[in-house]
Amino acid sequence: KDLAYFVLTASASKYAVEKTMAYAADKVRQQENLTEADLYRLYQDLVQKFVREEQIPVPIEIYFTNLHAGIRSPYPAVPSDYSVNRDGKTYKMDAGLMVLDGPRLMHACSDIARTICFTPEGQEVYDYMQKSVHSTIAKIKPGQQFKDIYWTGIKELARFQERAQELGMLPEDFRLD
Repeated sequence: KDLAYFVLTASASKYAVEKTMAYAADKVRQQENLTEADLYRLYQDLVQKFVREEQIPVPIEIYFTNLHAGIRSPYPAVPSDYSVNRDGKTYKMDAGLMVLDGPRLMHACSDIARTICFTPEGQEVYDYMQKSVHSTIAKIKPGQQFKDIYWTGIKELARFQERAQELGMLPEDFRLD
């Protein structure tokens, strides 16, 4: 029964997050002024638009949203008046929705994250991280403990740490080991 709720919340999340990120990328390319708070308001509006247009009969609510532009990325943050522009190198959004029923019981939730890179250096790091995630997933075996999977992923990422620091995408004093 709850599977439908999971599909619903995932669909709503994907719709709102991807449209927000596409808008952000477009506005940054056009060098228009934009803040994290602007994007959060757009995300909220898009969630409600999805609910209205799809005639969703149950409440869908935002339960968290982290927006991090530029140097704020290592520290997930609530939306602020921080500027989103090419100087920030990246823009990240991590957002979740939940589907509630009448007595306010949660039936399902979603958590979707997306990243936009505004520089070749950022794109290089992002591409490597994507490869690391896929490589780590491919190495997972039935019965493995989470800590072993975690450390497999960390080892994958650590191989690129020096290059990411050379590109200025990680602080020099940051260590994965």
